[in-house]
Amino acid sequence: MPKVYMKKFELKGSNISFHLEGIEFSGFYVDSLTHVERTDTVPSADYLIDLTTEFVSGKDIVVKSCIVRNLNRSVVRGDRLAYTVENFLFDDLIVYDLRGGGDYGPFRMKSNIKFNTFTLRNSTMYNMLNKLIDLQDIPDYPMDVTVENCTFYKWGGGKTGNFLFDIKTNTQASLYLRNNIFGKTNASETVVVNGFRVPVAAYMEITTSVFTPDFVVKDSAYEVVSWDKNEYVETNVDPEWADPDNGNFTLPVNSPLLQMSYEGGIIGDPRWNPVTRADADLGSITLSTGTLSPNFSPSVTSYILHVPEGTTEVTVSGKGHNPRAKVTGGGTITEFPGQVTLTVTAEDGTTKNYTISVWITGIKETLSSIEKLYPNPAKNTVFITAWQTDFISIYNTVGQKVKTVKLEQGTNTIDISSLESGMYIIRSERKPEKVFRLIVK
Repeated sequence: MPKVYMKKFELKGSNISFHLEGIEFSGFYVDSLTHVERTDTVPSADYLIDLTTEFVSGKDIVVKSCIVRNLNRSVVRGDRLAYTVENFLFDDLIVYDLRGGGDYGPFRMKSNIKFNTFTLRNSTMYNMLNKLIDLQDIPDYPMDVTVENCTFYKWGGGKTGNFLFDIKTNTQASLYLRNNIFGKTNASETVVVNGFRVPVAAYMEITTSVFTPDFVVKDSAYEVVSWDKNEYVETNVDPEWADPDNGNFTLPVNSPLLQMSYEGGIIGDPRWNPVTRADADLGSITLSTGTLSPNFSPSVTSYILHVPEGTTEVTVSGKGHNPRAKVTGGGTITEFPGQVTLTVTAEDGTTKNYTISVWITGIKETLSSIEKLYPNPAKNTVFITAWQTDFISIYNTVGQKVKTVKLEQGTNTIDISSLESGMYIIRSERKPEKVFRLIVK
């Protein structure tokens, strides 16, 4: 994931669509010589996205699959003028260390803004101050606010008395809270954290969510709010996170929270599922040309790609079964036969290699001295029936000779147990331009 040291993105104009994806954003200064973050100073960035006084209207504002950290104030500021935005989407984020300067929380969109939907999902947010979603004093306007499959920890506080969810005056708003883990707040003897402030006339729904024992709020706590829909919500639940103070919210493998949602899946941010975090399977292989053999399956790690005669290059890439797994390797092959490896690294560091050997269709040509070769594929032994005496050599797909054998007329037993799994070429020492393909599993 590329890393960007930023000041802020200022949005100006009308009908703006804005999309950020797959980037780590840091608000710290960075030393121009050493490229080391200046963690000993106050961050240089106040906001990730700033709707300026020159912003009029927007369509979709999307932040997806990003890390956002070390900001003085907010992920989004949109509290200046009577803006209109169709949709906000914040998906698959890790957000942490927001200092809450000026009483600003992560999503500060109070006062005059109007939007259709605000969605925060599949995200983890921790070490942040003030209101999570600040829609205080927004005039009546039909808007949906959805927070689902999120994990929260060490949040709220800042200015004492702040609400975590503050809609306050918009009676046409709808608040949907689904599949969330509401963790420890920043409440203390000197700082009061309040819970939910939503008009009675607005719609409020909370389902399949839990509150941890250290989720402490004073006014408008979950238990005293008049929810329009309130199902499968539990309090005083210890999620037994792996190491939350250091940003690791992995659940135990036997956690009931892994199957608590209506669909029987995880609640909280899905990235902390210990099963998917160890998933190093490849989900798919993308080829610029050719036919893969055998057909792709995540459990099969060795393939042959047959490409047409006349092919000059082949590009191979892949995606992980778990979208958050990292896939490296692949690329473009220009020499045939050739081989490429895709390596999948799971979220927990587990790795798995997939090898694709590339052959030009028609390259298979039986040596004149060989009548039969079997079994193929083979494991430890191959049998070659020869018409006549010959010397053959076995090469791997990068051109290295790995074995030389003298063939006698009749059936010969060839030990290949010492060879690694993969594909090999047999060449006659008498006629090296002739080849015979051998696959070893």
